[in-house]
Amino acid sequence: MAEPSEVSLWAQTVHFREDVEVEEGHEDLLTQFLFEISTPELFEAVTPDLCYRWLGRLRASLVTSPVVGP
Repeated sequence: MAEPSEVSLWAQTVHFREDVEVEEGHEDLLTQFLFEISTPELFEAVTPDLCYRWLGRLRASLVTSPVVGP
C-alpha cells in the first residue's frame, strides 16, 4: 500500500508529464483528480476515503461517457 505522500508525489509527477495522453472526454476530470491529489494542502489530506471517492467518480465517468471509436 502506498503512503499518502507517495500518492501525492505520483500525482504531481503525472500531472506535469508532457507524454501522458488522456482519453478524449476525460481531460477535465483527470486533471482535477491529479491537481487535488498532488496538492493536499489546498484541498484535503490524501486518505483511503478520499481515494475511494475519487475511484467512484472516475469509474462513474467511464460508465457515462460515450465510446469513441475509429
